[in-house]
Amino acid sequence: MRWISGIFAAGLSIFPAQAQQAGPATAIGAETVPAFLHGCAADRNGCQLAVGSALLDKINIVDGPSEVCAPIGSDIGQPVADWLRQHAEAQGLPAEDAIYAALKSLYPCGEAQAQVAAQ
Repeated sequence: MRWISGIFAAGLSIFPAQAQQAGPATAIGAETVPAFLHGCAADRNGCQLAVGSALLDKINIVDGPSEVCAPIGSDIGQPVADWLRQHAEAQGLPAEDAIYAALKSLYPCGEAQAQVAAQ
């Protein structure tokens, strides 16, 4: 059994890049906007889940007014990805911050929601 561990460790040291590859691209857990967009292109469902996760991480449920009024039951992943592709200023932000900025712009609440609807 000990020799198997040694062989495994030797394989990792010989092929470190292959050992670190993490399978197909995914938007879930992406730390950068380019990684998020790459993941969205590869997996539409993962894109949707990543946007929902970012929204849950960023909203202030306890004491803040709602800033995002996204439609229930619709795909918000693709519109967010499209918005991020069109806004170069968001490319340098952490993925969750950029996703939340896109959501606030695309799906505002209150007066801002009426202004977006009028456009």
